[in-house]
Amino acid sequence: MTGRLAAGLAIAAALSVWVWRSAGVGAPRAATPASAPARSSAPPSPGAAEPVRLSRDPFRYADAPLVVREAAPAPPRPAPTPIAPIRNPDAAVRLSGFARQSGVLKAVLNLLGSVVVVGAGETVEGYRVLSVDEERGVRLLQPDGTEITLPPSDR
Repeated sequence: MTGRLAAGLAIAAALSVWVWRSAGVGAPRAATPASAPARSSAPPSPGAAEPVRLSRDPFRYADAPLVVREAAPAPPRPAPTPIAPIRNPDAAVRLSGFARQSGVLKAVLNLLGSVVVVGAGETVEGYRVLSVDEERGVRLLQPDGTEITLPPSDR
């Protein structure tokens, strides 16, 4: 059995060498004599590929005058949409809306960063609610004793 294995390996090696040589890999190339002309004077056969011709002379483009194209004008930017002004943005108290609790109209206020729901006559953080009306707004008495009216939003 060892003889058969050795014979099989020898045949496989000979076959692979034959295929390798027939494909041209590793085969020595025929040397071209230095005196042979680079091109033959015979017209090329119809199946032969034509030489590649350049579309421009790469050594002459620097002599051509420089053509400066003006940049296309930038498209006009749309005008920014106006933002509705915030009424008294520095105020410590703002009217956020209205709510009804047990049938009583109450104001939803943003007071010093927290949201509170208060009705007429109630006091919160030193602010006393004098009146609540959906059409006229909310009247408040500030801690310093001044009276302000918070108008309802235009929504």
